[in-house]
Amino acid sequence: MMPHGLVAASHCSACRVLVFPLPKLLEAFPRSRPARPSIPREPPKPPPPKVDERDRVFAFLLALPLELSEPRDTVPIGVAALVSGCTLAFAADVLSDGGLRSVLVFSTAHGYLHMAIGLLTSVLVHFDLIHLLANMYFLYAFGRFLERQLGTGLTLSLFASSAVAAAMAFWAVHTGQERALGGASGAVSGILGCYFALFPGRMVGISLFFMVLKVPAVVYLGWWLLIQLVSVPAEQGIAYSAHAGGFLAGLVWGLVMRIQERR
Repeated sequence: MMPHGLVAASHCSACRVLVFPLPKLLEAFPRSRPARPSIPREPPKPPPPKVDERDRVFAFLLALPLELSEPRDTVPIGVAALVSGCTLAFAADVLSDGGLRSVLVFSTAHGYLHMAIGLLTSVLVHFDLIHLLANMYFLYAFGRFLERQLGTGLTLSLFASSAVAAAMAFWAVHTGQERALGGASGAVSGILGCYFALFPGRMVGISLFFMVLKVPAVVYLGWWLLIQLVSVPAEQGIAYSAHAGGFLAGLVWGLVMRIQERR
């Protein structure tokens, strides 16, 4: 019996060579098995988007949009701060019997300094509860995902610059008239415009009775912008010009971000 790894050999004196028995030689060396090729596994498919019934109840009343793919567990700090600020300002205005409104509103009848301040403070002014709820819902529906993608700082900067652009568009349309502008709709329109540019293919749900109609964001928001633009010449109670101005400002933001990302 030979130790493991050693093979007995015989010596031929005539030809002066060593002769190894082939079966024993093969047994001395372990046979390596070829590795089995690994089969690539497909990544798990994401679960289908779910509609939070808490959103659906309010959205059904006015056929408002639902951002389908955003988790509802938390609200980003920027959107939460904007909703809280507008709500508190509305409560303070109600308690002051409209006194706070006259200070914060953007009005073409005010002086230039007051108008410059009102470019931003006017977003806190809402003339009734429906006005407030509608603006905050659109901000809540589209702003959460946008803030998670851009960050709080960029989202707040987008909101503020869209508010300024909306007020300037309103001023340009009503030059020489005494008109007042209030509400966050122009700034929220900037959120919609940026969303339109960055995520045109994301699905937006429209709650209708017992079903949710899903359409791409580019379709829903594009139709919304068209309505604002064609309604500007005859605007009375609703500031369509501010909506369009804020949306276009947000659209520019989104297009610039897309260009920078490609570079």
